[in-house]
Amino acid sequence: MVVFGNYVYSKPLKHIFAFSKKDLPLCFTKIQKYAKYGYLVGYVSYEAGLFALQEQKEHKKPLLEFILFKRRSPLLASSLKSKALFYPTLKQGLNEELYKHTFEKVKHHLKAGNTYQVNLTQEIHLQSHCEGLEIFKALLCMQDTDYKAYFKTPFVEIISLSPELFFKLKKDKITLEPMKGTIKRGENKQEDKKNKKNLKRDSKSISENIMIVDLLRNDISQIAKLHTLKIKSLLTIKTYPTLHQMVSKLQAKVPHKSLYEIFSALFPCGSITGAPKKSTMGIIQNLELRDRGVYCGAIGVITKNKARFNVPIRTLMRYQGEDFYRYGVGSGIVWDSKWEEEFKELQLKSQFLFPHNFKLLETILVRDNQAFLLSYHLKRLLKSAKDLGFDYPKILENSYQSLKNPLDTLKNFETFEPLLSKEGWESIPDTLLPFLKRDSNPSILRLLLGKEIFFEQIPYTPIYSHKVAFAKDYIHSHNDLLYHKTTLREHFKESFNQTIFDYIYSNEKGEVTEGSRSNIVILKDNILLTPPKESGLLRGCMRQVLLDSKLIKERILWKKDILKAEKIFCINSLRGIIEVTLNECKNTSN
Repeated sequence: MVVFGNYVYSKPLKHIFAFSKKDLPLCFTKIQKYAKYGYLVGYVSYEAGLFALQEQKEHKKPLLEFILFKRRSPLLASSLKSKALFYPTLKQGLNEELYKHTFEKVKHHLKAGNTYQVNLTQEIHLQSHCEGLEIFKALLCMQDTDYKAYFKTPFVEIISLSPELFFKLKKDKITLEPMKGTIKRGENKQEDKKNKKNLKRDSKSISENIMIVDLLRNDISQIAKLHTLKIKSLLTIKTYPTLHQMVSKLQAKVPHKSLYEIFSALFPCGSITGAPKKSTMGIIQNLELRDRGVYCGAIGVITKNKARFNVPIRTLMRYQGEDFYRYGVGSGIVWDSKWEEEFKELQLKSQFLFPHNFKLLETILVRDNQAFLLSYHLKRLLKSAKDLGFDYPKILENSYQSLKNPLDTLKNFETFEPLLSKEGWESIPDTLLPFLKRDSNPSILRLLLGKEIFFEQIPYTPIYSHKVAFAKDYIHSHNDLLYHKTTLREHFKESFNQTIFDYIYSNEKGEVTEGSRSNIVILKDNILLTPPKESGLLRGCMRQVLLDSKLIKERILWKKDILKAEKIFCINSLRGIIEVTLNECKNTSN
C-alpha cells in the first residue's frame, strides 16, 4: 500500500533510484518522461540538496527514489481501521546537553555573520510492535494532513504526516507555502485563542517567517517568468491538533522549466535549512554530524501536467536492516533565540507521537508498612516511564534503589498465596510511607503515574471463583500498550462476575496470551509453560519471579494446549499462584 495525499497508488511499473548526485539529472529526465504513463510517487533525500555541488561519492542510502504506478484510487476511511495501538518505546530521546552545545556553536556563526538563521535538528529513535502501515493508520487518526504519505521500498519505509507544502505545480504555475513559527495549543478554548493571538504578534516568529519568504523569493526568482512572482498571503495561522503554525504563500509562473531545473533552484526548502541557504547547509552538516535522509527532503507525486511535494517534517523513516524508526525534529535559530525555548519547541513537535491520554499503573499488595514484590513493581514502572517518555519524580528511582529483591528465586512451584508467605515482602521506603495509610489488614495500593504521581488504597477482597473462561474477542499482539501496565484496558472487553475469576485471551494468530488480570501457566508433560511476551502480554511481576527461578518456561500456547493441560494456573502478585479450571470448553480450534 503506497499513499500520498488522499490517494492509494497501485500497479507499479518502473522503479527509479539514485545513490550519487551525478546520476540525478538522468533520473529526473526519466521521471519527466514516464510521468505521461501514470503516477510517479517518491522522495528526494535532503542530502541531494544543492544539485550544483557535483560530488562524486556514492551514498549508502538513496538520494532519490520514485516508483511509477499505473493506477490510483481514493483513500477510504474503511481502509484505515486497525486493532493495533501505536505507542512507541523511546530508544534514543532528545539530548538536551548536546542541543545546548550545538546551539552555542550556532550563536557563534550568527555573531560572525556566517548565517542569519539556522534550522538545527535532532533525531530520536523509536521502536514499536506495530508494522509501518499500522503506525501510519494510528497516527492518521490523531492528525490527518493534506500531504500524508506512506511509502515502502526495498531501501526505506516512510510514514509522513507532514502539514507543510514544499511546492505544487499545475502546468506552469507553481505555489509554495513555507511554514515557520510555532506555538502549542491551549488547554481550553480561551487559552487556545490567546496562544493563537500570541503567535500572530510574536516578533521572533514573524521575522523568521519573513526571512524564509525572502529566501524562497530569491530561489524561485531564478526560474520564474518576470513579474509573475507574488506573495498571496503572509503570516497566516494554521491550527493542528497539538500546535498552531504560521504559514505564508507564494506563487509564480515557471514556463518551459523541467522538474530538474525546479528542484535545482528550490531544493531543499529554505524553511528547513535557514538563510543564506548554501552557507547554512554547510554549518548544519558540520554541527549535526548525521544524514537527515528523507526528513527535510521532499515526498510527492508527479503526473503529466502536475506535481505536488511536501516538506517531510513529522516523518518517521526506517531504513533497510534497522529495527527502529528515525524521527527528526528541529527549529529555526536566530540571534535572539534562547536555547531553552528552542528545545521546548522540539519537545512540542514530538508530542503527537506520545499522546499521554492514560496513566501508568501498578497494583501492589500491602500490609502494615510492607509491600509484596515492591522492587519488581517499581522496576517495571520506571522502565515503562523511560520507554514511553513519562516524567517521574526522583522519589520513585530512589525508592527502587533502596530495595534488595528479597524474592529473587522460588524453590518450588506450588499453590502460593502472598499473604501466607514470609518471603517477598519488602519494607516500604520512608519516601513512600507518607502516601500510605498504615493498616494491619491487607489492602491494594494503586500507584498511578501521569503528569503527577498518585496513590490510592482499596480493600483486598477474597476470591469467589477458581473458574476461568476463554474470551470471545481477541487482542492484537501489535498493540504497544499490551506490554506496559496502564489505565488503558479497552482490549480486555469481557466483564467480570462472581462466577469467573479470569478470562483467557488469544491474539490475532490464535496464540494464547494472558488473562485480563493474570498471567497463564499450564502443566503439560510435567513441564510448566507460559506464553512468551512476543505473543502480546504484560510481563507480570509474579511471572518474572517464576521465570527467574527457572520454574516455568516460555512457549507459544494455543487453546488446544489449555484444553488438554494437566493443570491450569493464574498467577499475579496480588493473589500468587492459583490453580483454576475451565468453565466452558467452546471455541476449540487451533
